[in-house]
Amino acid sequence: MKTITKLFLLCSFIYFLNANAQAPNKFSFQAIVRNSSNQLITNQPVGVKISLISVVMSTENAEFVETHTVTTNANGLFSLKVGEGTLVSGDFATAMNSNAYSKKIKCEIDPTGGTNYTIVSNEQLLSVPYALFANTAASTTSNNSWKITGNSNIDPATQFIGTTDDNALQFKVNNEKAGIIETTDNVINTVKNGNTAFGYHSLNSNTTGFYNVANGYQSLYSNTTGKRNVANGYNSLDSNTEGFDNVANGSFSLTSNTTGTNNVANGSFSLYDNTTGHDNVANGKESLTYNTSGYENVANGNQSLYSNTTGYDNVANGYQSLYSNTTGFNNVANGYRSLYSNTTGYSNVANGYHSLSSNTTGNYNVANGNGSLTYNTIGYNNVAIGDQSLFSNTTGFQNTAIGSASGKFLPNNVNNVTCLGSDTGWNTTTSNQINIGNHSVTSIGGQVNWGTYSDKRIKTDVKENVPGLAFIKQLTPVTYHLDIKKQYELAMNGKKDESADYPEKYDIEKITQTGFLAQDVEAAAKSVGYDFNGVEAPKNGEGLYKLRYAEFVVPLVQAVKELSKENEELKARLKALEDKLK
Repeated sequence: MKTITKLFLLCSFIYFLNANAQAPNKFSFQAIVRNSSNQLITNQPVGVKISLISVVMSTENAEFVETHTVTTNANGLFSLKVGEGTLVSGDFATAMNSNAYSKKIKCEIDPTGGTNYTIVSNEQLLSVPYALFANTAASTTSNNSWKITGNSNIDPATQFIGTTDDNALQFKVNNEKAGIIETTDNVINTVKNGNTAFGYHSLNSNTTGFYNVANGYQSLYSNTTGKRNVANGYNSLDSNTEGFDNVANGSFSLTSNTTGTNNVANGSFSLYDNTTGHDNVANGKESLTYNTSGYENVANGNQSLYSNTTGYDNVANGYQSLYSNTTGFNNVANGYRSLYSNTTGYSNVANGYHSLSSNTTGNYNVANGNGSLTYNTIGYNNVAIGDQSLFSNTTGFQNTAIGSASGKFLPNNVNNVTCLGSDTGWNTTTSNQINIGNHSVTSIGGQVNWGTYSDKRIKTDVKENVPGLAFIKQLTPVTYHLDIKKQYELAMNGKKDESADYPEKYDIEKITQTGFLAQDVEAAAKSVGYDFNGVEAPKNGEGLYKLRYAEFVVPLVQAVKELSKENEELKARLKALEDKLK
């Protein structure tokens, strides 16, 4: 006969294995049994099969099955304890501790007391008997439980997670320290010193250090007496023992620091090797990575001041700026890879993309502008202002270039050269020169003429041997027009002028010039044995001839004197002839 049951889960906890971490050992189960005519089955043995079922993604799995033989009472009611029956399969404790999304309890009945069961109920098992316990982190013997799924209607004045005494609140995983929040009072000791740590072995060795904050695996692991440190990230400030007032944010940041103080490291591996260095600021992944005892450095940008070990008072802003610096000091680098190769060079200033990027040991250089002094290695006391100014200089020293591409193609070993203006110095091949303006300049002027030192006291080997008419008479004055494209190609050994055009660039070609041909002047001087410094021939056959027209004044004066003497002699002869005719 088919039976119908109404299963009231009037279940209750009987007892627990312990009060904190396990499900109940058993729970009560009651049901009323009726026959197909809805009549109670009273005072009769009944076979019962109970199954605890987990439901995951609509898939049902029987985790525990047992059987009972019970007798109904006069009201058709039977009672049993789930967990005390004859085991068919599974494990009760496992079923109660399961992390299934939901649970069901299935009841099957044989009203004759046998084992020919018929399913009469398969209902969801709600929070009683297992859920309230399984989702409670506190003791189930009181109403002050805290659920891992969250609580509601919390009164923060009386309900909290923590301690009610002045002892530290400690967290452990696998019985290893994973976090601690300490109290603070006027006595510094190993417990009451205001430290906060979260993460496996964070602040593991702390003894008297106080006001430290450590978040992350082994952050501030070795700290003993260090104080007021902040470490966020895996192994951050891992080796710190006595260092204080350090801030480390990022995995392995300041990980080797022992006694260094007042350092700030933001970024993975920033200030990684720092041990005793102090007052450093490193912002960016691997910035100041290898710094050990260097101090008062500022590095902003990934791998900025990356190799610095003991260098001090350096400032690097930009990706890999001052990347190779080891012991160099008092350097300032602003821009992508500025002063990239500098190792021991000191007191350099580089502002701009790749400025002074090849400098290794050069000192006292100033480079302002993208690519300025890019290839300088050991040159010193150079000043380059403008995009790609002194671009090719390697070992030259005491050079000054102001203007975009000024001194860009100076030979790498010239010294004491000054280039003023955009694209100046392209025809300079020797040291000790001053260049003003590029090949498009049509006028250079000022209120007064140039003054040249000519003090008698500074001159030696003075001789009156300047040729006059013999030299001047061979000179051929001409008029001409300039071809500045050809001028550039000859000066640059065939390289074409690729600088941008502008409306007035070729105006100088329209001007009729008056002067001499330099090669003719050179030949005239040689023909009379005159070492004339008014002609500047290109070195090694490269570049352009130059004339210094002011130098022509001296042989012209000599020529006038010679003409004057000749005139005086002629006048004397004429007078003598006139006297004879009287």
